[in-house]
Amino acid sequence: MPDVVHGSERRPLVPGHLLFDDAAELAVVVPASCRRTGRCHECVVEVRSGGDQLSPRTDEELFLGAAFRLACQAIVERAERDVEFVVLRRRLRILLAPEAPDAAPELDPAVRVADGRMVADDETDLGPAIGSPVGVAIDIGTTTVVIELVDLESGAVLAVAAIENPQRFGGSDVMTRISYDTVLPGELRQALRRALNHELKRLCSELGVDRRRLVDVLVVGNPTMRDLAFGLDVRPIGRLPYRSVTETAWRDGEAGTTMVTRRAHELGMLVNPRARVTGGPLIAAHVGADAAADLVAVRAVERGGSFLLVDIGTNSEIIVSDGHRVLAVSATGCPAPTARSRPFAS
Repeated sequence: MPDVVHGSERRPLVPGHLLFDDAAELAVVVPASCRRTGRCHECVVEVRSGGDQLSPRTDEELFLGAAFRLACQAIVERAERDVEFVVLRRRLRILLAPEAPDAAPELDPAVRVADGRMVADDETDLGPAIGSPVGVAIDIGTTTVVIELVDLESGAVLAVAAIENPQRFGGSDVMTRISYDTVLPGELRQALRRALNHELKRLCSELGVDRRRLVDVLVVGNPTMRDLAFGLDVRPIGRLPYRSVTETAWRDGEAGTTMVTRRAHELGMLVNPRARVTGGPLIAAHVGADAAADLVAVRAVERGGSFLLVDIGTNSEIIVSDGHRVLAVSATGCPAPTARSRPFAS
């Protein structure tokens, strides 16, 4: 008897069942908020084998790539062979090096408590202090998204979580995602927003932290991932000279930085609505805010001298210096790059 398979779990494949129902029987949580109408686009799953056993795509699924389906729309029509699927929003395990016992972070938070109120360095009143302010650091990788919550008074890391980037249905590399967003603008940003909010809500619940305490958010990633998160036009990054709209504005003297700043309520992020959400500064071309954060994290420039920094990911960066000049290059880390995912130099 053919089975429906998720990881090491399997159950008999039953014609007429939705993949959503099969996931429930396998004790797999598939996110959804539209009562299975297909409108929320949250229950995206990757069908790794047996896709021909399922019903044809519905209109609600036309935004998805070939291997992806909405679990609430895909019905088992035949039971001739196994159907294997995975939920995109899987939590991953992050291994961190233990900190030295005497390691004390240097603190200069952008939000402080004054007279019982949480106040940002731009004088924005973020509401009553119902606990110490919490900062959120988000690294949006092409494949993996990492979230870290930090107590802004003590510098203590409260929680670290990682999930697979739910934008995978739009392609495995930055160039295919740029192409996807050109055809269906907004879908990738909404998928990421929902996944981030899901994790932030979970972390706050587990820690017993009111989301209003999350008052400062920093987002890094390669230029495509960062700009998609902020709803910026990513098409210029996909063609010569491969520049974010923020880099072009900075080069033209129209902006003083490549950073992006929004309020949380503008992005629909489940933190303090008045929290400042900052997209970190870019370096150039496809070398983005994640690489800039790498340089800050290891104090590469402060230490001086020669160094080599390598950030290996789906979109990888190599930064090298002889102590006088710093050079950076970005190249795909995919095992089988396509014609549209070739290396780019800044």
